Amino acid sequence: MSKINVGRLLLGGVAAGVVMFLADGFIHEVLLHQLWIDTMTAAGRSIAEDESHRARDMAFFAVHELLKGVAIAWVYAAIRTRFGAGAKTAAVAGLAVWAIMFPLPLIAEIPTGFYGPRMVAMWSLCEIVPTVVGGLVAGFLYKEGAAASAARA
Repeated sequence: MSKINVGRLLLGGVAAGVVMFLADGFIHEVLLHQLWIDTMTAAGRSIAEDESHRARDMAFFAVHELLKGVAIAWVYAAIRTRFGAGAKTAAVAGLAVWAIMFPLPLIAEIPTGFYGPRMVAMWSLCEIVPTVVGGLVAGFLYKEGAAASAARA
């Protein structure tokens, strides 16, 4: 069994993170925008005050997406020996990380009353595509052993 190629894992993870960060901008600013306004208003949060922290928030989200991308790349590298290298395994890695990061924790927040069932469902569903695409990007860029050496040549 070969060791994980950390350099290629980070390359794939960062690239996946960038793709997911850009997609999340569209998801949250366009597709879920009104749901976010409704959620924040129901929680008594000031939309104007939240907007004043936009630069800080974007930096936080960028780091979050990069870490999520690295997590997907790591899952891909870890499972490819069992499932085989390729797009199918990369999609499985993306779906695994999606399940752990979106529906499972968000469902647990419904009883708190902050996120309603509609918000949880829409947010989770919207995140499937960029997370799977992130998996495909990470899987495409990740190589092990001789394949990594050949890619450099």
